[in-house]
Amino acid sequence: MSDVRPATALGAQPGAEVLREPAALTRARRWGRLEAALVPLAILIAWQGLSASGAFPAYAFPPPVTVFRTLGKMVVDGSLALHVVQSFGRQLAGFALAILLGFPAGLLLGTSDRVREALMPTFRLFYPIPGIAWVPLAILWFGIGFQALVFSIFTTCFFPIMMNTFAGVVAIDPTHRMVMQVFGTPRWLAYRRVILPSAMPFVMAGLRLAYGVGWRVIIGAEMIGATTGLGYMMDNARWQMRPDIVLGGMVAIGVIGLAIETAFFDFLERRTIGKWSA
Repeated sequence: MSDVRPATALGAQPGAEVLREPAALTRARRWGRLEAALVPLAILIAWQGLSASGAFPAYAFPPPVTVFRTLGKMVVDGSLALHVVQSFGRQLAGFALAILLGFPAGLLLGTSDRVREALMPTFRLFYPIPGIAWVPLAILWFGIGFQALVFSIFTTCFFPIMMNTFAGVVAIDPTHRMVMQVFGTPRWLAYRRVILPSAMPFVMAGLRLAYGVGWRVIIGAEMIGATTGLGYMMDNARWQMRPDIVLGGMVAIGVIGLAIETAFFDFLERRTIGKWSA
């Protein structure tokens, strides 16, 4: 039998038993956070064990302690911050430009059959081309530096944002479209009340995908056409036989990604999908 008794039997006001639910939810969240922390801990333990096993030479696969010690030194001397700021600035510029053009392009493709028929074949032609493939041309066009790298990130992030936005628009319930047509809903109101709220889960997926892929491209692009940035730092460390710096750069990228996911994407999701679905 359940141990939950009506609140009136305890001399409380009717409905007071619902106060037990938040406590249960709080315990569930705590266990969830603990379980989430156990996975990185398990990875660190496995990393340490593999490094100590001798399966790889010590100079090629340093233990976590060595990597974090190197990261600490780079934080203190400021070299890590220099490379992080350079990479993040390029990534942010290319990503923002991709949102500025990719989001409205996806909306237009999803709402206009004529535009879709005219442009979609061309977009499908360029979509499979990886962003890193544009780096040599970008260097020829813009020279080594900021513009070439931002262009490469833009070409990488544009298509996931556009295609996911387009998919979200065309996936809108046909009943909603019919109701808008029957009542003659103004276009601006249709976008605000129906199209954007319905498409937002797809848009968020596209933003997350584009941001992650953009980091992969910026690291590769900086290895080819930059003299600063995390990609340059890691490639330069490879030539110096410093895997601790290479792995430290990977850790830094992961931490930055986690911070952006939590501070930006989760916040944006709560303010849009969470608000509209409430």
